[in-house]
Amino acid sequence: WTIHINDLSKTSALIKTFLPIIHHEDSILFINTNLICNIVSCCGQIHTQFIKKIEILQKRAIRIITKSHYIAHTDPLFSKLKLLKLSDLYKHQLGFFMYKSINGQLPENLASMLKRTENVDNHNLRNCNGYYIQNIRTNNRKFTTNYSGPVFWNTLPQQLRNLEQ
Repeated sequence: WTIHINDLSKTSALIKTFLPIIHHEDSILFINTNLICNIVSCCGQIHTQFIKKIEILQKRAIRIITKSHYIAHTDPLFSKLKLLKLSDLYKHQLGFFMYKSINGQLPENLASMLKRTENVDNHNLRNCNGYYIQNIRTNNRKFTTNYSGPVFWNTLPQQLRNLEQ
């Protein structure tokens, strides 16, 4: 991933170079295609340290596009441009994956990775309508979808989890 991130860091230099020539909307499209789309498909397997580096690159690119100061807060800039940060995009995709799991819209090989708590234990638990969180032995396993998906879903408020249909 280090080589891939170094290649992505060249993107912000390209944006800075071509910003006077291209339109504002085109520069946003350029960020989305080069920074975001290249990594979203593998995002569940990326270690947190790499996500932080990529978010820094994303924030740098947003500041360049909006011609903001290099230490300006980026939350208002993301809101203004109606874009999601990488971590928010990851949470959105993870939530969508879990939503599809609940509604039986996943392929069988993916659906079989996730187990509901009610199907695992016969005990009356507080989180009986949540997902079973597997015990893991390695830190790398924390970044897989079959662990991080149930953890994320079980932390959502009950009102959101009840929106199953």
